[in-house]
Amino acid sequence: MREPKQPGVDGNSGYPRALQITAPTGATPPPRPRVRAGIDFRRTNSAASRAIIEIVLVLLVTILAYLLARSANPSVNELSPDPGTTTEPGLMRLAAHVSAAKPIQHVTLTVDGQTQLPAVITQDDRNWIVRFQTLHS
Repeated sequence: MREPKQPGVDGNSGYPRALQITAPTGATPPPRPRVRAGIDFRRTNSAASRAIIEIVLVLLVTILAYLLARSANPSVNELSPDPGTTTEPGLMRLAAHVSAAKPIQHVTLTVDGQTQLPAVITQDDRNWIVRFQTLHS
């Protein structure tokens, strides 16, 4: 048995054609959503990098502060009498100004090969005056 002829879309009679999907002329397909994986990765990488850099900087500053504290030797200024000078026999007074980054623990003075304990006068937490008086013959 034959199917009856039906008018087609274009008005011609004939068997109906199968539907074909076509894009309308002049229309562009909608843009695809952009994948932002690269930006998200950079954000994550940036935060991780910043954290690592901060840890390294804190460690470097800590090590530097430790080394400076360990290597900070006291400076001795204003020696009286001047080094290398000779004095007349009699009462001799030795004095020096000492500055240090951290408080000094003890002071030892050696005069003519003998260890002496001088007086230490504290000016502030980083400066001291060291004095010693003896009878020199």
